[in-house]
Amino acid sequence: MLPSFPLKFPSLFSFTQPWLILCCLLLGLLSGCKDNPTSTSFTSENVPPPSQLTRTVEHGMGETKVPETPQRIVTVEFFTTESLLAIDLFPIGTVTPRPGYLEKRLQQAESIGSPRPDLERVLALQPDLILGTTYREEIYSQASQIAPTVLFELESSADWKQVFASVGKAVNRSEAVEQVMKDYSNRLERFKEKMSNPGDLEVSVVRVYPDHFDLYLSKTFAGTILEDAGLSCPLSQSSDDFIQSISKEQLQLADGDVIFVWTYGEDSETVMEKLKADPLWLKLEAVQQGKVYQVNGNHWIGSGPIAANLVIDDLFRYLVKEKP
Repeated sequence: MLPSFPLKFPSLFSFTQPWLILCCLLLGLLSGCKDNPTSTSFTSENVPPPSQLTRTVEHGMGETKVPETPQRIVTVEFFTTESLLAIDLFPIGTVTPRPGYLEKRLQQAESIGSPRPDLERVLALQPDLILGTTYREEIYSQASQIAPTVLFELESSADWKQVFASVGKAVNRSEAVEQVMKDYSNRLERFKEKMSNPGDLEVSVVRVYPDHFDLYLSKTFAGTILEDAGLSCPLSQSSDDFIQSISKEQLQLADGDVIFVWTYGEDSETVMEKLKADPLWLKLEAVQQGKVYQVNGNHWIGSGPIAANLVIDDLFRYLVKEKP
């Protein structure tokens, strides 16, 4: 049956219009495929954002892939905390209590436990990197489930420089570490020049407890700084041990040309005050020569370059008689 309307031959435009629309759609799809991120072309669009880039770091517990530029670092002890602060990086969480000389720098950091880290608090902070030393190796397995965890070897506080260098590598800031240590060495060179012959001076480092005394030897944090400064230790303390504990009756072992001493707590302070009138104390050569200097033990038992520079301040203040 023929149609009831008059027949017309369509114009070229009306005939081709659907095909033009279809072609445009196909071109759009092809263009979209070009921009597809699954493309294997090596362009900047294929590089992950910095937070996804990783590097492999060797440490005391093995190897760990860490972010190229970590943004949310938690530290589980103070050697790594101080190492970060020394290169102007600020952890979002640390253990407490914190050393007094670091407190102001850590005002924005959350407490993750005292003194042992609480891993639930760590998890709540959503870190992208957890740093510490093998002193906390018992938490390694669980902490690694929260974020990449790196624990550096630590045998004694004398290892502070190695830990500092390792932290610098882990956070990709080795150049900053080198500059800090260069400044440290330069200060000590200046100290040696002022002292002329520092090796002739025997320095004893003593911590007072209510019932005994600890002598801090060469394998301690303070011992490494005194050695770097060219100072000597008394022959009675020339041991490779970390600390030597003595009784009041053995106080002669604490003697030297100079004694740096500190207390911790009210009870120790009371002992120190009584000691000043004790005949055994008064027999010491350093006491008789007025070369006993009471210092802040917080930084003499420190954990990194910030404390090390405070110790150097004391060396200038008391031995060179120069304001640091």
